[in-house]
Amino acid sequence: MLAICGIGAVPLGIFITKGQSTVDYKAAFTLLKQSMPNGFNAQGFPKQFVIDDCEAEKQALQSIWPESKINLCRFHILQSVWRWLWDTNHDVLKGDRKILFRLFHRILVAKNLHSAEEAYMTAIGQMSTEYNCINNTVIPLKYEKWIKYVNNYWKRKELWCLVFRDASVHGHQTNNFSEVNVRIFKDIVLSRNKAYNAVALVDFICTLLEEYYLRRLRTFDNGRNDTARHIFEDQLKRAVSIKKDSIKKLSENIYRVQSETENTFYEVDITNGFFSCPKGKLGAFCKHQAAIYHHHEMDMPSLPAINTESRYL
Repeated sequence: MLAICGIGAVPLGIFITKGQSTVDYKAAFTLLKQSMPNGFNAQGFPKQFVIDDCEAEKQALQSIWPESKINLCRFHILQSVWRWLWDTNHDVLKGDRKILFRLFHRILVAKNLHSAEEAYMTAIGQMSTEYNCINNTVIPLKYEKWIKYVNNYWKRKELWCLVFRDASVHGHQTNNFSEVNVRIFKDIVLSRNKAYNAVALVDFICTLLEEYYLRRLRTFDNGRNDTARHIFEDQLKRAVSIKKDSIKKLSENIYRVQSETENTFYEVDITNGFFSCPKGKLGAFCKHQAAIYHHHEMDMPSLPAINTESRYL
């Protein structure tokens, strides 16, 4: 179980279970909850999880931390849809696969609920757009299994559709940090060797893995990790056209930024980390925030850890 921080992600807890059932997950999560009942910023539960589309894991999390919101990983959802389309048991023609995948992707990235509903209706062949009409043939209607598949996903749209997320996710739509940390554990800690029993795994976790993360944290603390600086500089380059007079202070914590498009304005709440541009709506660091920091040096929640105070925190 990982938490995002300046160095990327660090583990809050590591579980060794005998399987991947709901009972196994619940046992592991219960041990963590009992060991730190006032954890997660003293509120006792994490605000949000990002997980794979694993029903056993989801049920266990809902049972142990019912107050937490669960989000499904954007990458794994799309990967699952692509694999379904390529499964020969579903009889989807090769030329139709990309079109159907694009229709599903439009549901996932819709900007508002109305657009998501329209994209869903299109994906099941109920609306006619350029995406599903080729030679007057409505492609989704050719595949009854596809319509059933999309309907099942739509029933739990709150878990994966981005329109139901806000700036509190800080721009993290995937659990790729988890994938990276598993790779780190296998490559660096286990050195690509197999550990044949649980005692050996515990030993590796409590010694080698602990030392690895201590080195990572010290490297970051001492300013020897340039990742955050590169992220900031990349957005600053994108914001080169935003001049200081294009930024207007509306209140103590609200700024309005004029975009490259002459009649487009975005509002930035530097206290809560909410930004009205497409990227900033989900809490990611964008060029508009980079411009405000560059011209006014105002800190904000999604700012990369580029100063001494952030590294200390």
